[in-house]
Amino acid sequence: NRVYLRPLLVQADEYEPCGVVLLDREKARFLLAYLGEVAEYNIVAWNATPPQTKARGWWTQRTHDNWLREQLHHHLRNVVQQTERLARAQKWVHLAIGGPGEAPQRLIESLPESLKQRLIGTFNLPIHANLNQVRDSVRPLQLQNEATLEKERVEAVITGAYKGQKGIIGLADTLQAIEEGRVYMLVV
Repeated sequence: NRVYLRPLLVQADEYEPCGVVLLDREKARFLLAYLGEVAEYNIVAWNATPPQTKARGWWTQRTHDNWLREQLHHHLRNVVQQTERLARAQKWVHLAIGGPGEAPQRLIESLPESLKQRLIGTFNLPIHANLNQVRDSVRPLQLQNEATLEKERVEAVITGAYKGQKGIIGLADTLQAIEEGRVYMLVV
């Protein structure tokens, strides 16, 4: 007659919402990795500027290279704006960035600090990778991030307890703190 929610709570803790941006120099896909699956938003950002043909000569090559850099900068700026909107609207806890070559690193350099703090890592996949490939690439990043976060939390509680700051160790003291409503985080 009771609802057994423990497995659901464990899944919600282990699989927090993670936004995924998969991009190359021209296109970007936005996905959500949540509860062990990956779903794609119906939003694709791309560089709408038609390609410029290369001309001959050192001056025209230099002009063309400058034009390519400017188009990449414009593309990255659009991807960052879309990422910020989605992260805010969908309440992404984490962010993973993937793509071929230097595209993920270039995007990271363009991110605002609020998104850099959510970044759990990068992966190398082509822009047209299927959802299973994205899931399999993002899952190790999520597991590593979860393990690191749990380790930091445990160390913070133990350190705080030994320094007499915020932290209690031991069953009796913990139960007393729970009864008094002084528990911010319980580490088992």
